[in-house]
Amino acid sequence: MLYYILYTFSLLPLRVLFVLSDVMGFLLYHVVRYRRRLVRRQLIDSFPEKDTGEIRQIEKKFYRWFCDYVMETLKMLSFSEKEMREHMVFENMEEVNEVLRGGRNISLFLGHYCNWEWVASIALHTPFYCAHIYHPLKNVALNNVFCTLRGNFKSHNLAMADTVRTLINWKREGKISMVGYISDQVPGYSQMHHFVDFLNHKDTPVFSGGERMAALNGGAVYYVRMSCVRRGYYRAQLVRIVGSTEEAPLHYPVNQYFKLLEQDIRRAPQYWLWSHNRWKRTKEEYDRIFSEQERKIRATKA
Repeated sequence: MLYYILYTFSLLPLRVLFVLSDVMGFLLYHVVRYRRRLVRRQLIDSFPEKDTGEIRQIEKKFYRWFCDYVMETLKMLSFSEKEMREHMVFENMEEVNEVLRGGRNISLFLGHYCNWEWVASIALHTPFYCAHIYHPLKNVALNNVFCTLRGNFKSHNLAMADTVRTLINWKREGKISMVGYISDQVPGYSQMHHFVDFLNHKDTPVFSGGERMAALNGGAVYYVRMSCVRRGYYRAQLVRIVGSTEEAPLHYPVNQYFKLLEQDIRRAPQYWLWSHNRWKRTKEEYDRIFSEQERKIRATKA
């Protein structure tokens, strides 16, 4: 029932959905004040060189874009392939397909920047198998809706918990693939983390699982450089980070990924997901937790 309600709503023209987006943006920013304190704090910390007026302008633009993202994502339920090709353009696909034809897998690193959901439509531009890693939502109905809209354009949903097993099976079967990883989320207290200097924050904890999966899958790593051409139209340039994960130094792909992502955010900061609490965990917390775990392991062995 939820799917059919949302599908019917998605049949509205995109220009009408954008009018609704403007209304929703006004309400979120001025009335509900959705996470405004968090957004403001992260913007100030990330851009200390900007004055209050500039920060507020970015803030307002962010809420407008965020509501556009919601409507654009909803529109995926009824978008035709032709419409999606017009609204989401990929550059450097010739090189990418040549790498795949050469028998090498590709890992795509992208952030919560511009409309990351639309990147799933890259499967329309290659004959090779495409998949994207996702974290299943607790709400089963909503999770099914997202899986449906993400799979509408030939890309396959791959649950995070199944990634390692699936990649190993594909490697045994000789299946050539292109897999997308959204890698700018806050890592949990696990071994798959690393620290980088990011947006004026020293020792930002970052998720290194995408890099490890890319190494397991072999092949090349590309960064998806997103930009908004105009409202409802995006361009994604595929930028090579490494041609072979076997030859890349440890953490080189993830370090380069965050450098490229920061460049994009500084160029147009309103398109990043500032409502996500990016710096809620610190290096000190990770060091303390893993020191305690190491002591427990040593005590058990003793």
